[in-house]
Amino acid sequence: MLKIVSILALFLLLPHSALAQSERVADGKFIIISSALVGSTIFDLKSTFYFLDNCPINLRCRETNTLISPLVNRGRLVTYSVLMAVDAGAIAYSYHLKRDNNRIWWLVPLAMTAMHSYGGVHNYRIALSWR
Repeated sequence: MLKIVSILALFLLLPHSALAQSERVADGKFIIISSALVGSTIFDLKSTFYFLDNCPINLRCRETNTLISPLVNRGRLVTYSVLMAVDAGAIAYSYHLKRDNNRIWWLVPLAMTAMHSYGGVHNYRIALSWR
């Protein structure tokens, strides 16, 4: 289900004129980097909720990222919705940079991908150490 939503969000971000120019702007590199961003965000969120759901009773587990913790406290639906909207904004920004031939169009989504990947691995390492 999340894959379908992610693909749908990507196509909704691209204006109709962009689809006609897909060879120039939304090429393979753009799709791969955008997909990596969405995938790493999902990985990070799944690991966050796995971490919180499997927390030992004697520990007080919580999200330590002060920007995300209010979302996590409200549940999965709110957290996924907001972070997918943030990803959509980053992808749209990257698209506009690439369309304007800016050579660093990949920097924002790739940096976000690295942060989400690190967060996901960190969460799983801690959660798996409790076994």
